[in-house]
Amino acid sequence: MSLFHQPQPRRFHHEYIYVDERKERLRKLEEKARAELGQTSQPLSTREELHQAFVGSTVHLRRRERKRSQGSFLTTIGMSVVLIVVLMILFFYLI
Repeated sequence: MSLFHQPQPRRFHHEYIYVDERKERLRKLEEKARAELGQTSQPLSTREELHQAFVGSTVHLRRRERKRSQGSFLTTIGMSVVLIVVLMILFFYLI
């Protein structure tokens, strides 16, 4: 054994005895997303297309997207109301 040589530990390698159900579910979900996008044999090319396919097929992600879009709409309305009120106060203050 050398003074400067540090042996590397063996890497962990586990082969499944039974079918990996999670991997099968993910594969089926990917196939369903490809079918919805109209791509049968080609893999999804961009990450954004894959993301949109998964968002459309899962309930909790659709809810999150809906809340995000509603929140941004309400904040723009809230900001415009605040701006109008401030302008009215300035207008009446200057008169």
